[in-house]
Amino acid sequence: CFRWTCEVTIRSKSEISTTAFQFRGSPQFSIVLIDDFGNEMRATFYRNECNYYHSILNVGQKYRFSGGTICVTMQAHVNPYELSIGMRTGDNFKIENVEHKSHFLS
Repeated sequence: CFRWTCEVTIRSKSEISTTAFQFRGSPQFSIVLIDDFGNEMRATFYRNECNYYHSILNVGQKYRFSGGTICVTMQAHVNPYELSIGMRTGDNFKIENVEHKSHFLS
């Protein structure tokens, strides 16, 4: 895993569901991100971050993600990289809406 910053557009967003394993009984949702080069990555939001960001992040809008931790997925997903946003994300994580110049801090 490593720290990174990138500007991406949200291609799709799932509904909130309940996890079956890692954070048992906790809410989660995922988004598919695409950069200007067409590369895709999945980001999954857990627990409090799930409830906070689900209503804020919108499909088709461009955001700058920074301070998060990205990992190479262990499974053979379509998206080889995944960003997990939850209780271990850290205080430096933030999302900025590039189109509206607003900041959302976790």
